[in-house]
Amino acid sequence: MSEEQKIPTTEEFIAHMEEQIKIAEVRAKLQALNMQIAKDRAEELNALMFIAQVTNPKNQEEGPEEETEAPAPTKRKLKSE
Repeated sequence: MSEEQKIPTTEEFIAHMEEQIKIAEVRAKLQALNMQIAKDRAEELNALMFIAQVTNPKNQEEGPEEETEAPAPTKRKLKSE
């Protein structure tokens, strides 16, 4: 027959559960940090897109004077991916 399984004492069981609680707390903190990193990266990308739009030479070439002379809008052509 196989070896008998050792039944943990109350103290061993409590120690094991306390260790599992500590591990769960560390995982929760890590998850919160990862979520904050994702939010910060998204904000950074939004800021970079804004800067790119503001500093785009095409946008600077087109002034308000050209808007009055612009023809009626046409259908947009999508870039093929």
